[in-house]
Amino acid sequence: MIDTNKTFSWQLHTILVMVLLILNLVDYHTTDLILTIEGNYEANPLMNYVIIASGMMWPILAIKLGIIGVMWWAFEIAVEVSAYLYAILAVAIATYTGVVARSVHYCLENGLL
Repeated sequence: MIDTNKTFSWQLHTILVMVLLILNLVDYHTTDLILTIEGNYEANPLMNYVIIASGMMWPILAIKLGIIGVMWWAFEIAVEVSAYLYAILAVAIATYTGVVARSVHYCLENGLL
């Protein structure tokens, strides 16, 4: 049974996953701008395959939201979360921030934002 006192609480993992969610939404938006206006391709080969196979961008958003949802749910159902999992999540956020910053910078330089 789920501990209702824990669900939807603003614990550290919830805040970190929300930051990752925001980064993914910004990344999706900038990627969509770059691909639509500039006609470039997605640098991530897996995501590029999804775009080519589906012919659309929205499946990428669905995949991103699904993965983030699973991550959040896993933290929620865990009885105890080890510190190294927070460290891994923090490193992922730091790395992804660089990726998103690069995309935002590109969009700003080229007048897309």
